[in-house]
Amino acid sequence: MKKNILSMIALTLFICFADHASANYTFSIDERTIAEKQEADKTISKEESRAEISVEIGDNFISVAKNNFKSIYDFENKRIYTLDLSQKRYSEKSLFSDIGFREYEFKNRLMLGQALAAGDVKDNPMLPILSEHLFSLQQKDKKSKITQTTQEKTIDFAADGKALLSYSRKGYPVSRKDKEMFVKFFRYGYAGHPQVLDKILSDNIIPDFIRIHRYNMRSEVYQLSISRPKATPDRSFSLKGYASGAWKEDKDPLFNHISKLQNSNTINLEKHLEMLLDNAVSYFKEGNYLDTMLAYSEYNLASGLPFPPVFREQLATLMESEDVLQYVLALKGPKTKDEAKKMLAALNVLEEKSLHRGYVVKITKANIQTSLGNRPEAKKLFLEVITASPHITGVYINLGKLLFDEYNAVMAWQCWDMARKIAPEHPMLTNVTAHELRLEKTYPEFF
Repeated sequence: MKKNILSMIALTLFICFADHASANYTFSIDERTIAEKQEADKTISKEESRAEISVEIGDNFISVAKNNFKSIYDFENKRIYTLDLSQKRYSEKSLFSDIGFREYEFKNRLMLGQALAAGDVKDNPMLPILSEHLFSLQQKDKKSKITQTTQEKTIDFAADGKALLSYSRKGYPVSRKDKEMFVKFFRYGYAGHPQVLDKILSDNIIPDFIRIHRYNMRSEVYQLSISRPKATPDRSFSLKGYASGAWKEDKDPLFNHISKLQNSNTINLEKHLEMLLDNAVSYFKEGNYLDTMLAYSEYNLASGLPFPPVFREQLATLMESEDVLQYVLALKGPKTKDEAKKMLAALNVLEEKSLHRGYVVKITKANIQTSLGNRPEAKKLFLEVITASPHITGVYINLGKLLFDEYNAVMAWQCWDMARKIAPEHPMLTNVTAHELRLEKTYPEFF
């Protein structure tokens, strides 16, 4: 009898544990933020705020609700969804945009920090250890020194005389997987130095209190009081009842246009390519050789496919056109600034001459403007191109590169995702895919 009772207890515990391991769990955070900023007159201004945060963690996602918005990190599909809980709408972006920005900005700050250190700047705001802590990344060739102090109630971390993080020695036992997901939540939401996060990850307890100091343009302290996690019957998250698309117009017209295109059902590359080839044949018969060449160029940039056989049959005749020759020479790009100015002037003339596809000329103009460092003009031209013809995959890829170089990783991946929507096998996407694979391999803790 006693043996049967023990067997039943063991079975019950196993069932409970198995259910908890596969179910989501939730907890709340009482977040208190204290921000300090040194003003121009050297005085220190202080702001304090408080918020209640609801967190839900599953096997492959993290959901964080705060101030009527919810962010869902979907690690299976590598997406981040932002839900407006009042308007019942959601927008989405690539998970890669987060670590993509962190890595790029981290390298930039290391470089700036070294320059400030070489100038013997006091209280260097970009010390490597502070940048590592801010982005949850670390230098590969040098391990920063962090001091750990074990107190009666907390474990504290500091570096270069600055407090980094402190967490309670008390907390709530969870499974190993749940603890890993908790640290992933903290990494995305608050950052923290990788060495410190590794220490937090060294046991299977979620602390009931964490204090993290972050040093950026201003000093911030986040004090988090964490409730006991509770298992839920859910197995995944849901977007049911929410409409896709940005919930408000942005001041950036490029953002608005890309957002609308992402939620559009009008993209049909196959039909567009058929139309381009039909137009090219018609233009050629009319003796409109410039628009013929522009139609073929659009075909190539949109699809990534080689020029069709009919193009090779027409090539000799096309190259007899002075306008076509000018355009082809401009595609090779300028070698000097003077040459760039002359090319832009020539392209302006060609754009005016084109009866049907002058916007294709703007692509080359935008690439030249980018090479000259005239990024606002290049973005303006690219926007005009995709407004006139939303199927040109290569434009989104080049525009994404331009935006990424400006540290706008979110919009860069929006453009690259749009390119994938149009032509997922486009050869110009090879570098984007390679970039993502490298990020995933280098920073597995973010995935």
